[in-house]
Amino acid sequence: MRNRRQAHAVVFVTVLLLTFAIALPAAFATGSPEGATTKAPLVWLTGVQGGRSPDEIPLFNKAVEKLTGIAVTMIKPPGSEYDNKLATMLATGEPLDIAYTNSGPFE
Repeated sequence: MRNRRQAHAVVFVTVLLLTFAIALPAAFATGSPEGATTKAPLVWLTGVQGGRSPDEIPLFNKAVEKLTGIAVTMIKPPGSEYDNKLATMLATGEPLDIAYTNSGPFE
């Protein structure tokens, strides 16, 4: 039980640090809004964040954007399909910025 909590804490801190690492450069960017271009949203593959139902995912995406200024596209496949979706995205080169994973299937 303790190792599981530690693993979840490590994943949470990692996701948090990645979010700040991506958001920080934008916070210090200079330039005029007229010359600004629209950036592609951050692609976040998860099995645990974003709410319990598909209806909650857009609310979570909006909250992340409101708090960080980063647009998010969250992909949340059913739990039994998560590992296959992650492996497929990695193998095909489909854009992916953040992923949650256990070490089991990818050791």
